[in-house]
Amino acid sequence: MSCEPAKYLYYHKCYDTSCPDGSYLPAATTNAGVSQNICYDCDYSCETCEDYADECITCNTRDDFVDLTDGYITRCCETWQSLDPETKECVTYCPDGTMRDINAVCQLCDPNCKTCKDAVDTCTTCHPPMKLDLDFDECVAVCPDGTFANYDDRCEECDDECAKCEDESWHCTECSDGLHVLQGKFCIEQCDPGFVAISYVCEKCDPACAECETDHTTCTVCNEADMVVQDGTC
Repeated sequence: MSCEPAKYLYYHKCYDTSCPDGSYLPAATTNAGVSQNICYDCDYSCETCEDYADECITCNTRDDFVDLTDGYITRCCETWQSLDPETKECVTYCPDGTMRDINAVCQLCDPNCKTCKDAVDTCTTCHPPMKLDLDFDECVAVCPDGTFANYDDRCEECDDECAKCEDESWHCTECSDGLHVLQGKFCIEQCDPGFVAISYVCEKCDPACAECETDHTTCTVCNEADMVVQDGTC
């Protein structure tokens, strides 16, 4: 079947001025040099389209498609999808380094972020060797005092008694108050026998001393049973 010149054929029916909604006239359709006004179905996602089946003008909102315009071509994605502006495609998940904005368009994360969420500068992971500060959702070169970089480079809080720690929350490198002293990896109330607190760090006493005070060479008890302390010396 064919129509008179200047009319449009769609499903065995001729239309006067253009293809009906839900159909389109291909951008270039010729047969032996004679233009053929034959209309074809738009893509299922389009309410109306032009030139190509998937170049929507309006979206098929009856079936939960939404208009995600990239500035040139309207893309009709399902409501749970996002528009990837680089590929101009509807995607289930935004690619790494991008995030879904309130318009369901994948936006590039801040350059400091490897991945982000909710806002382009709200980092969820960082580019090595940067660490993720969980208090501010930003990438930092060194975790703030009172936190340490865990196995996946997130800054986690140290235990309460640690002002600073490393590797684990309990591995203190500095104590948080003047009531504790640092011995090895732990903050304790007082140094073990054979150690003396110097600037809140337990230092081992001199080998001659079983116990010492003030500094590691000032003995209060000698290691040898037959030795006595005289003026801090055994």
